[in-house]
Amino acid sequence: MDSTPRSKLIAAPFLDYCISKFGWRGLSKHKVMDIGCGKHLNLGKTLLKRFPRIKSVIGIDRNPEIVVHARCHKVKRLKCNVGDIEYRNSLEGFEGRISKVISTYTFHHVMKTEAFRNVHLMLRPGGEAGFLFYIRSGVHEWLTEMLSKSKWKSFYKGEDIPDVLPQELSSVQYQAMVLKLGFTIVDCHEETKVTSCISDETCKSKKCIQFGLCVMV
Repeated sequence: MDSTPRSKLIAAPFLDYCISKFGWRGLSKHKVMDIGCGKHLNLGKTLLKRFPRIKSVIGIDRNPEIVVHARCHKVKRLKCNVGDIEYRNSLEGFEGRISKVISTYTFHHVMKTEAFRNVHLMLRPGGEAGFLFYIRSGVHEWLTEMLSKSKWKSFYKGEDIPDVLPQELSSVQYQAMVLKLGFTIVDCHEETKVTSCISDETCKSKKCIQFGLCVMV
């Protein structure tokens, strides 16, 4: 879902974090799925660089147009399919066949319980998964407040409020949710990312806002 420069920058460090936590090596016999792969396949390409002998990387995205664009890359052992992690019937053929799942900036777009349940169904026994997603967004909070004021709403010419959710659950609540689904938690914590701007103009162009992130593996 996320094909922005931010997605490209976060792919390598988050993947390295998962590699360290899980102790991944080689992966020559493993199928790895990237949920919300985006049109540039940033995470999948990084996986292939880290593990050149990996069996295969499967990217899924619920947007057919993104998948069409992604398939133009034609990267060996990296396939992209239309699939919505919220809906089990769109994931046929993957149940019990995926060794590893990894996802960045996607799970704040979906209904959490059903999405995590479907990940659990796709994983082979002993499989592993890592997720990075927003739980709090300054963009959402600021824009929601502005549009609630008739004085400012008339000036807004943009699209609908961004699909970045305000805080719903804490990391502790996410842990309770996935434990009920049968996961074992290696690590789950919250991080706050803030990009400082040197001027108002810089802030306008870069949309520098504070975000709360949940990291769970």
